[in-house]
Amino acid sequence: MTARGPAEPQGAVAIWVSIPDDIRNEFERWHNVEHTADRVGLPGYWLGRRWRALPVSLAGELAAPTDYLALYEVDDAEVLRQADYLEQLNEPTAWTRRMLAPTFDVERAIYELVMSHGEEPELDAPYLLAVRVNPPPGPDGDAELLDWYREEHLPRLGAVDGTLRGRVFRRVDAISDIPTTEKDIQRTRVTGQRFLALYELADPGEPHSEAWRVASAGTARSAAFRERLRDVGRELYSLQFARHAAWRVRRRRP
Repeated sequence: MTARGPAEPQGAVAIWVSIPDDIRNEFERWHNVEHTADRVGLPGYWLGRRWRALPVSLAGELAAPTDYLALYEVDDAEVLRQADYLEQLNEPTAWTRRMLAPTFDVERAIYELVMSHGEEPELDAPYLLAVRVNPPPGPDGDAELLDWYREEHLPRLGAVDGTLRGRVFRRVDAISDIPTTEKDIQRTRVTGQRFLALYELADPGEPHSEAWRVASAGTARSAAFRERLRDVGRELYSLQFARHAAWRVRRRRP
């Protein structure tokens, strides 16, 4: 089969959302049956996943502020301002309108991939650690943050047993800020942190382990730099649903 697009997705849209308990079953059915099918069927889409926040008893200080994280990966961020995508956001179905209206605490952002460590797992990873962060203040804050991730933080965490892949994304403001009908219905705000690090994990206990602590903060550079980060949010999720684009499913078949 002829290769298409980049070797890995270069763009993503992330949506953090909570829902009332009384619509949870229908919300998940709508998201499985209609919403991800509509999105992942668009040109440039690779996959969509819905992650459910782990209970506090498992997540501890990594507990997520919302019920779900929906994550869609695409060729690049420009896919997310194309007409066919914006048409879906501005002309939602009746079922979509009904499911979005009761949601709350909704945050959303469009991202570009800036670095990755490790290969995509052959099977969808069962757990995800999401870290939202702003860099240290000052004109060199972004560059310092990315140098630290590239030179030390991402490789060290990627070497911990059970870390399947680590990636760092940067928010694309010009696309994140585009107004749409769906955003109005959900009263969506753009998440305040510019960077998002995603770690696909085999075990939800890994971020609580001594090996992770040492990898994360066990050098003088990392210990000092972590103190300078701003607005840090660390959230732990389990995979609840995944849909891959049809072209990827065909390619993966033996």
